[in-house]
Amino acid sequence: MNADDVRDIKFRKGTYDLSEVDELLDRMASEIAAGRRAGPLIANAAFHQRSAFRGYDARAVDWFLDQLRRNEDPAEAALAHADPWRDLAADPFHIHRDPGALEGRAAPPPASRCADEWREFSEQPGTRLMWVRTGAMRYELRTAKQYPLVIMRRGLATTLTTGERTFKTKAGGRTPVPGISEVINRDRPGYPARTMRGAKDIGRPPLRHILDEAGLPILFSGGRHISRIAGAYIVFPSQRWLRFPVRGARRANVIMTAVDQAGIKVARYRIARNEPSSRKGIQITVRPASN
Repeated sequence: MNADDVRDIKFRKGTYDLSEVDELLDRMASEIAAGRRAGPLIANAAFHQRSAFRGYDARAVDWFLDQLRRNEDPAEAALAHADPWRDLAADPFHIHRDPGALEGRAAPPPASRCADEWREFSEQPGTRLMWVRTGAMRYELRTAKQYPLVIMRRGLATTLTTGERTFKTKAGGRTPVPGISEVINRDRPGYPARTMRGAKDIGRPPLRHILDEAGLPILFSGGRHISRIAGAYIVFPSQRWLRFPVRGARRANVIMTAVDQAGIKVARYRIARNEPSSRKGIQITVRPASN
């Protein structure tokens, strides 16, 4: 992507301050034209939020800046080249240039492309799993041969059982693991990452903990997918995290992807269609290197 491409990109209407984003793009284009990296500018980028539709779409801006930063980083470029899923789209945007147009824009993918990606879901390499409902307040994670790996029972106390181990969930409260709150507040996985401190933001539901038999947390989940915003995330005690962008034109061809803090696609999800009742649920493919 050259300096003109960066300078000419436009975004859908949203809440990021338009003039601040345009100013950053101009500065980034100047750096690229001079043969320098734009990454340092991206790392320090922060925007005020405006009233709805008086600025740029925050998710599209964050996605574009993150893609540009990754393309400039040799280490991340090497990871992407080694990824068997490197050609699979995850975020719900692509750079679109109308015939004869002098500028590109970050726009939703065409419905035909989403339909093709949905049909090709089962052709990608990886381990196949299923998440199915097996009764009132009961769910199972199964292998492709229908062997249950995890059983979840929901209720006043939700439990997850795998083999001889049982884990419980806990909602709310502060995490006892040092650094987790700072990771969530700093990186804000799944939420616009470049909102200035004090600017209007989306409220987050309480953090949920999953605890082992000794009461020690093994992961934390928070956020939510609502109003076309993929805001749910998972954070691990190691301070690694996952976010879950959703891509699709409608519910029938939507695909959700688990993406870690390094931008690596870990797993993909789609709603099962035209399957026997015993196989209805969520189809999951785990990336080969993540097995």
